[in-house]
Amino acid sequence: MDKIAILIPCYNMGMKIHRMLDSLLGQTYRNFHVVIVDDGSTDNSKDVILSYNEKFQMLGIDLKYVYQYNAGVSAAMNTAFQHLKGVYFTWPDADDFLQMNHIERFVSFLENNKTYNCVRCDANIYLEGNLNNNIGRLSNKKKDRFKEENLLYDYIFEKNVYFAPGCYMIRTDAFKKVNYGLSIYPGRGGQNYQILLPMIYHYKIGYIDECLYEEKRKIFLNKNEFENTLGNHVCIE
Repeated sequence: MDKIAILIPCYNMGMKIHRMLDSLLGQTYRNFHVVIVDDGSTDNSKDVILSYNEKFQMLGIDLKYVYQYNAGVSAAMNTAFQHLKGVYFTWPDADDFLQMNHIERFVSFLENNKTYNCVRCDANIYLEGNLNNNIGRLSNKKKDRFKEENLLYDYIFEKNVYFAPGCYMIRTDAFKKVNYGLSIYPGRGGQNYQILLPMIYHYKIGYIDECLYEEKRKIFLNKNEFENTLGNHVCIE
């Protein structure tokens, strides 16, 4: 069995999902499988994803493409959970990408810290129109980023925390204990709350103080919107 499951919901990401797929091909740790759930895309997402099959096969990595009629990202995650086989799993967004040592660092932490059932990292933030220049860190380097317990209130009210899914890796057996049916409410959002809150309520959450995930943000419409994001969410290096 592969050590890691990479679960990726996808909707109309034909122009962007290559970033995630290329970053997975470049991982220093390769004992993982990838499940991409296409939530009824109307663009060329399927063609782009399937064009990577041979590249993943050459590295001995299983890439599974699953199509479903459009039902929302939470429903797509439920479909992905049906194919979950890894000891650990993460669920990055289809239009983001990973640092090359992302999986290796997460696996190393969980293998060497058995009392932790979830671990998170920091992330670099990019604007969609300029992926060559990060504008800061998702944690804003706040002291609370090292907090490991009693985090439920912080997450419910989004107090100095973040829900970027590729910043997390979860121990599958522990997740099954707090989500018996491997199922969340199949809405069109809220999937990260539903996955993370039960873990945060029951377990300690480890932290790796490195930017292992690369999250894109929309192109800001005006200067005030840009400065507001910098002031509240990220820290300029």
